Amino acid sequence: MRPPTGCLESYLRTRFRVSHLPCSETGRLTQITATGYWRAFWREAQTNFPDIESPGCFKIIIQRDFLRYEYLSIYLSIYLSIYLSIYLSIPVFSLSIYLSIYLSIYLSVLTCPYLSIYLLKYVHICLSIKVCSYLFIFPFWSFHIYLSIYLSICFSLKLSLFISIYLSIYLSIYLNLFLPIYLSIYLSIYLSIYL
Repeated sequence: MRPPTGCLESYLRTRFRVSHLPCSETGRLTQITATGYWRAFWREAQTNFPDIESPGCFKIIIQRDFLRYEYLSIYLSIYLSIYLSIYLSIPVFSLSIYLSIYLSIYLSVLTCPYLSIYLLKYVHICLSIKVCSYLFIFPFWSFHIYLSIYLSICFSLKLSLFISIYLSIYLSIYLNLFLPIYLSIYLSIYLSIYL
């Protein structure tokens, strides 16, 4: 018989007290000390709750507490981009792209893969605005932005990522623009999500 969700949640918060499992009452965030976030936690939960058939409820319990942290990572990326661009004389959108990729990789490895969904959209917007500001091709890149965000919301991230890569390659070949940059950025994001 499957243990109640509340029992599993209580176990997770007690066993992984030093891990990145925020307390619902206080909203505090603590540092991760475990390696292999999902696999290590899931093996531990399976050992103590052998009747659990899938990690679905396990992921929902943890993902629910990360909603606030997802938006925090976006605000942090924007703030760092503007702050450093002022002192280093680097264009805001250029710097925000690299900071977003770095934060996406860092947060995905240390916290939760779902953080990359929002950072991926942010990178899309920053990169598209940067390209549009130089080349004045708003219709093409606006289509790319909205289609990518729409597919990310309505379908799985994997599907939207592949379609976004296809659109980027197609538009890059058709317009003869920035193909190596796009490929490197999407490769970085893809590795950060599925690492």
